[in-house]
Amino acid sequence: PKSFTTIAEAAEKEFVTITNPGFEESGQGLIPGWLRLPEPTAADTSVEVSSEQAYEGNNSLKIVDNSTKASVGATSEFIEIEPSATYILRAKAYVSKASVRLYLKFFDSAKKEIANNGSYTVLANTLNQWSDAVIEGAAPANAVYAQIWFYMGAGGVSTAYVDDISLEKVLLAEGKVKVEFGSSEDLGEAVQVPLTQGAAYTKDSKGTNLQFF
Repeated sequence: PKSFTTIAEAAEKEFVTITNPGFEESGQGLIPGWLRLPEPTAADTSVEVSSEQAYEGNNSLKIVDNSTKASVGATSEFIEIEPSATYILRAKAYVSKASVRLYLKFFDSAKKEIANNGSYTVLANTLNQWSDAVIEGAAPANAVYAQIWFYMGAGGVSTAYVDDISLEKVLLAEGKVKVEFGSSEDLGEAVQVPLTQGAAYTKDSKGTNLQFF
């Protein structure tokens, strides 16, 4: 099958600073740059830095939901962004049970989540191997901050690890982006006469050519 590249993927990009994107920093139960959701977590749920699985470095963030009544997750600190710009969130996910949902959320200057078109999401559910989770979304015109969320809802049980988080801002210079096209193909001379299907040709009694459709 053919693969397609979005305009944002083809454009130049710059990385946005994220604190502790690989979860290599931790201590005294804290995860620098990240918060548990909720804090404290409910019974039979947990969010911890773990060395059990790691895509890069020594650690990843392990999220466990063994409760069918409570939800659990983690969220980044508020990240300053540019209004109306397009952003691409990338993460590696290793799901050992069920799934984990990733969000890219946008907030206004009061750090209130923007209701309409202020949240983008993707579900990671590839089991027992590292897979890519990618979200592309445009920040609303009144957005000032963004947050990255990893979330498991109530009603099911899940276990997953996430690692190697990055956020990129797409740089569009006057609407022009670098796009690679395939090699050209010569299709011959342009057609100079109308083409029709199902036509019949004959001559009348005077020898004039006639065409019937």
